[in-house]
Amino acid sequence: MQRSPAWRWREAAPFADAEANLLRAAVEERIVGCYARALTENGGLKGALVFGLQLGAAGEVDGVETRIDVLGDAAVSECSIARLGTLLIPRSPQAQPLRLRTTVVFQPE
Repeated sequence: MQRSPAWRWREAAPFADAEANLLRAAVEERIVGCYARALTENGGLKGALVFGLQLGAAGEVDGVETRIDVLGDAAVSECSIARLGTLLIPRSPQAQPLRLRTTVVFQPE
């Protein structure tokens, strides 16, 4: 069984804890499969990806990019970007668009 990626979040704007928890769960759900596929070809693959996300006021992802790649697997990065672009996170009515940067650390069990 594979271990879930570890998370470190850096926020550029106020972000409610409940929203952060929803976002973490949604990100993990989307990208864990990308990493699992890569592990079938390289069981020792480990490293980190730093993603930049632009989250709209309604919770849609307006943009996502890999800012730093120390995982070194383009397929995981590309798969993750494609899947993160489909996120929709319920947000509070007072929410404003914001930019987030998150580091996802990947390490096999």
